[in-house]
Amino acid sequence: SVAVTDFVAVLRADRWIVLNGGVFSLVACESATVCISEAIAGLVGTDVVRSPRGDRAALLARPASPGGPTNGMPVVDVAGGAIGYHVPALSGVQGAAFTPEGDTLFLAGDSAGAPALAAVFAADGARLATRTLGLSPCAVAVDGAQRWLYVAGKTTSSPDPQSVLQVLDRTTLNAVTTLHVMGAAGYGSGLCRIVQNPIERRVYVVTTWAGEHNPDAHAQLYSFETPR
Repeated sequence: SVAVTDFVAVLRADRWIVLNGGVFSLVACESATVCISEAIAGLVGTDVVRSPRGDRAALLARPASPGGPTNGMPVVDVAGGAIGYHVPALSGVQGAAFTPEGDTLFLAGDSAGAPALAAVFAADGARLATRTLGLSPCAVAVDGAQRWLYVAGKTTSSPDPQSVLQVLDRTTLNAVTTLHVMGAAGYGSGLCRIVQNPIERRVYVVTTWAGEHNPDAHAQLYSFETPR
């Protein structure tokens, strides 16, 4: 049996990621009765992003202690049932996305206390490119039909940070445009996700929050037109 308070991500029939009380554990079963669970210490986890190939899974997490040391963010080798490699460019990851072919992994998070975006080979973690971000990210998505990479989050400028969706060329990581959310509470302070609708050429940012007068969770949806 496996204790869990958050979720179980099934990577394949005999490989799971368990998030229990914010702590990730990797469960690998070699038979119907023999399973090994290994905790991934030092991190507070939030989610798992799986490769379309099914061979890798990126863990979204931050250090358990603010400013605590890490050797980079872990990526799971599903077949091996273990951490395949770490991405040292980032000490925390809020968003991740694989290309449709599963060969490249993009991660957005913290690098030495500043927001950053990293691109690595999904197979071995070899670095392709990194760049700083002018926003604190909460999600990343790769356009399945065009060359765009989307990063959602909140600008780091003060005193009035804004929720934005930044569009980048995924081959160069150069910014193409930044779309702002106007006149709304916005997103970027917590969990958010990017959902694409290629037929209508739209991208949606979905966020959840606990309403002040309603203890139940609510979802907010923000719609953007994609560049042509």
